Amino acid sequence: MIRCTLLVAAILLSAGAAVAQISEKEASKQLKSGVTAEMKGDLARIKDAQKEFLGALKDFQSVVKGGGYSFNLLQDLFLDYQDFAAAVTGIVRSSGNDASLVATPILTSFANGAALMGQFPKDFYYGTGGPMDTMLDRVFAAQHKAIATVSKKLKSTRTVLEKSANVALTTVQRGTPAQPNAIWFDESGGSWSGSDGAMTLDTAWGVSDMSVLGDGTLLVSGSFRSSTGNVDVSINGPEFHTFTGTDSGTLYMNRWVAIFDNGGIGLAEGNYGVAAQKPAGGPKISVAIGIR
Repeated sequence: MIRCTLLVAAILLSAGAAVAQISEKEASKQLKSGVTAEMKGDLARIKDAQKEFLGALKDFQSVVKGGGYSFNLLQDLFLDYQDFAAAVTGIVRSSGNDASLVATPILTSFANGAALMGQFPKDFYYGTGGPMDTMLDRVFAAQHKAIATVSKKLKSTRTVLEKSANVALTTVQRGTPAQPNAIWFDESGGSWSGSDGAMTLDTAWGVSDMSVLGDGTLLVSGSFRSSTGNVDVSINGPEFHTFTGTDSGTLYMNRWVAIFDNGGIGLAEGNYGVAAQKPAGGPKISVAIGIR
């Protein structure tokens, strides 16, 4: 990269007794090594979160097969899913930060006290197919894979519940919990923007005793940032109900939860449309879910 090479020469001539400056080749080497280590850590943490939920799911199925089903047990599993999704959300969102925190100090050494004016070694730019792009792509893909794996395992839970407890479970997993934060940085620091207020409606479960009419419950959830206000949720179909606020607090960072059971009376069987919006009056996200 000619312009960076010329810049390096100019810095060396003016640096005098300053600390030795690293070369463009060394800067790229350090970036690749550091970002690869961060990526491996992020991928391992996503895998750990997936493993933890699948362990909880396996325990749930074992209890159900042994005749120990209860709605509270299912609700606990739903909340375990929030822990899984919240963990993945945090990892994916912070992956952009992780890459920039590796890159900035390397650029500082490369600059050796000079202002680079945006003239970096090639790998330090997003969109060049370098290690930072690879990291964000791999972490984002791992999120998709983890959610798909969990969703597939949830399908087998439907059969277990129906055979062992005469309970119908419907599950819909839509969308993705998070996008990596968009980061800008140079040799002096940086900042992020983008996904802080992003929200999803990505999970809906419907549950009902197959021998009882009108005892259904809908459990719905998604991603958001609690600091940006409440999520308003409504269901429409055989019955219409609304839920204002969230059950996030600090328990499920980045997750909102709404449970509809008509005040404990239960919901009628049928198909429902669920809509969520934040703030009130804003655009809605929707998903369809049935209660059998």
